[in-house]
Amino acid sequence: MLDGSWTATRRPHALSAPAVPATRLCLLHFAYRSDSPNNCSELFTNRNDVNASGIKPFGSAVGNDIEYVDLNNGGVNVRIPFVAKKGRGVDFDLKIPYSSKFWFIYNDPNSHLDFWGLASENDSEVGWMSRFPNLTSTWQQLVCYDPNNPDAYENRFVFQDMEGAKHSFDNDTGTPCSASLTRDYSKDMNGMMLKTPQLFGPHTLYWANGLKYKFQQSASLLPYLLDSIEDANGNIVTRTFVNGPPAGQDTETWTDALGGTVAVRKFGPGGNYTSPLGVSIGARPLTSVSFTDSNGNQQTYTLAWVAIDIFCTFTNYCATTNSYPALVLSQITLPNGQSYRFGYKDTTGAYNPGGELMRIDLPSGGYVRYEYQNVLNSENNPVRGINSCAPSALTTVDSRVVTKRVHSPDGVRENVWTYSYGRTYSSGLVAQKNTTVTNPDGNQEIYTFNRVSPQNGCLFFETSHEYRQGSTTAIKRIDQTWQYDVDWRQENINHRVVTRTVTLPQTNQVAKTAFSYDQMRATGAASSHAVTSSKPKNTTMEPAVRGLYYALKYVPS
Repeated sequence: MLDGSWTATRRPHALSAPAVPATRLCLLHFAYRSDSPNNCSELFTNRNDVNASGIKPFGSAVGNDIEYVDLNNGGVNVRIPFVAKKGRGVDFDLKIPYSSKFWFIYNDPNSHLDFWGLASENDSEVGWMSRFPNLTSTWQQLVCYDPNNPDAYENRFVFQDMEGAKHSFDNDTGTPCSASLTRDYSKDMNGMMLKTPQLFGPHTLYWANGLKYKFQQSASLLPYLLDSIEDANGNIVTRTFVNGPPAGQDTETWTDALGGTVAVRKFGPGGNYTSPLGVSIGARPLTSVSFTDSNGNQQTYTLAWVAIDIFCTFTNYCATTNSYPALVLSQITLPNGQSYRFGYKDTTGAYNPGGELMRIDLPSGGYVRYEYQNVLNSENNPVRGINSCAPSALTTVDSRVVTKRVHSPDGVRENVWTYSYGRTYSSGLVAQKNTTVTNPDGNQEIYTFNRVSPQNGCLFFETSHEYRQGSTTAIKRIDQTWQYDVDWRQENINHRVVTRTVTLPQTNQVAKTAFSYDQMRATGAASSHAVTSSKPKNTTMEPAVRGLYYALKYVPS
């Protein structure tokens, strides 16, 4: 059952500049649609609390195995599992994630003005991420010798994992007249290393345990799709993709080291989806996921999609009041005939103008539903497309946050959690964030998030968490201190908890834990930080296996 909650926490060969290709991963701008790789990748290269999704190192969340709320940015995250198989050296885990944080600030390269935009993956899908994991980047042009034939290079790489979380890398493929950085580590304590030897790949992501993800060479650049998963002993799971006819289906097949089929995903057939306002979308979304169970029987998940209309409702940076059609997942039918259903209307039957997921009907007969609101000037965000979180490059922007989460275990009874958000400002920027969670019994938990490094004003981290009986009586408080590294760009990265102090005010008891970190190595290269010892606490997602994977802690209520 879902009743209860978990909480946690050197230069490549010179190539001519390519023509701007169309891509599957596109930015939907509220004035027009742009298919330029530079534009499409901006959401992912400017990774910050505005668009953070998935399970983050040392993140703070509350929810359950299927859905959870990010207490830092008020986002709703969902992950529906399809296939989880133990393999010969390589395990295979396939799911479809969702995040309500699909809004982001986009800088128009023509007018140089900032606007709100939508991130869309695979035929105008918004929120849902069916082609994960993947790797994105920005390609740039630099005139080295011939003004009529500029050289191209890639940088601002971001890996998006199966949970939908984004991990940034500073790799740069370089040009004949500029330095390259073809090997670098993630900035967020995962211990992952990315190798990008040449423009357009292939690129390889190394986990610290030797597992490597190889991303296929891509003529269209974005996104790079996962081609294979291989462990240090050579055991491998490979992906093949066959394009079907216009009226047919595309087929993606995953095969293990012995030639056995692990899973098959099918996309399409292509068709038109009409939104409530009558706007048609041509799409070829993911429609089925199949695998063979331990008894040799084929099991199939079937997916259904619908079109909705989304409006920009923020106070600033809306280029138009017109709506934009988007494709969203409406149902997943399980192999046993039960289903998950996903709704985008409120309790009155009106569509949510912001487009976020409003309700999940569970196979058990229960449901979870949400309510959202805009919070003015609630996040710091880079201005004018600047890829920096330095305070001098930031401004404040609005955000869409969840304010109520209602869980019904049986479709009748309802347990209600509410979320309220406070902000403290300094020099025109957000300096501190507070989230108050009120549970069904009326007890509160207050989370405080601060900027813990001077040159990163985009990312906030939990510095205190207070438990209260009712709304006034403090019964427990947890305070955390942080460290970070400074990379070669003078950016603050690898934020990590170094002390945690637990105080019981009513008895004046205090306990303090210090956390040490060693140097983790990936494939014999330079080192990166990773956790060696950690004592997980409720409401914080902690590194579970030496910083490699982040486990959700399930706490029955």
